[in-house]
Amino acid sequence: MIEDVIKNGFNTWRRNIRLSIPFVLEIFVYIILAICTFFLIVYAFGIDVFHTKPDQIKQLIKTIDIRQVIAFLMCIIVVLGILSLIVMVVFKCWQIKACYDAINGNLSLKRALGYVRQVFKSYILLELIFALTLICGLVSVIIALVALAGFNLSLNISPTTAATLALFSILLFVLLMIYLLVIVLLFTYSRYAVVLDRTGAIAGIKTGFRVLKACFWETVAMYLIVIALQLVISIPFDFARVLIREDLVDVLLVLGQMLATSAVVTPITTTWWVLMYMRCRWNHQNL
Repeated sequence: MIEDVIKNGFNTWRRNIRLSIPFVLEIFVYIILAICTFFLIVYAFGIDVFHTKPDQIKQLIKTIDIRQVIAFLMCIIVVLGILSLIVMVVFKCWQIKACYDAINGNLSLKRALGYVRQVFKSYILLELIFALTLICGLVSVIIALVALAGFNLSLNISPTTAATLALFSILLFVLLMIYLLVIVLLFTYSRYAVVLDRTGAIAGIKTGFRVLKACFWETVAMYLIVIALQLVISIPFDFARVLIREDLVDVLLVLGQMLATSAVVTPITTTWWVLMYMRCRWNHQNL
């Protein structure tokens, strides 16, 4: 099944090059958000980036009210987080639907974008559940590490005990990585279930679990193939940045890598995942 998915996914993208448009637009929107965030942060510190000299920045920072700056920065983080979530949900739903339509030979970017309204609420709830699940594991490990660090500093412990605590900290970090990988794997098909089957968030999670259970090893193999493709695209750009140590060239290479990834890699891999979901559902119709 993997070989057929790879071949059909690549051919689908090749016949529908405009499928890359939502993926490229997403990158440009995030760049605009990043630029706006930068200027808002600079504004919070009262710095005129066009006229303030570097040696004047330290003097300006000393005169600001740090409490007002922190409050302003917190507002920026909240607003930016909400905007980023909305942008991500809109584009992911648009991209998945566009890839599905391209596979079926009736791609219409306008129709796919209009489809987002039908699944927006379910998808955003799914992403919130996914984020909370990741955060719970992350917070648990951080609390354990902080407790260990406090215990280590508060007591005059022996080197052997300190080494044991260090090993335990490393074990906690490894367990966190395993936890994150498992959660990402479990939610692999949930997004496609929500968008393509128009289910609720909880129903999409359940469907995604069943699809993963039915095609577990194929899914693991697809992840490895996706990672390999991303490495093939990124290595030439990384190698060029090592050879050419120029700031302007480095920026251009980063932008080029982002463009190549968004225009080629991500549309192809998203099409692969849509095909994987469709084939697994088709081969196990009781799902």
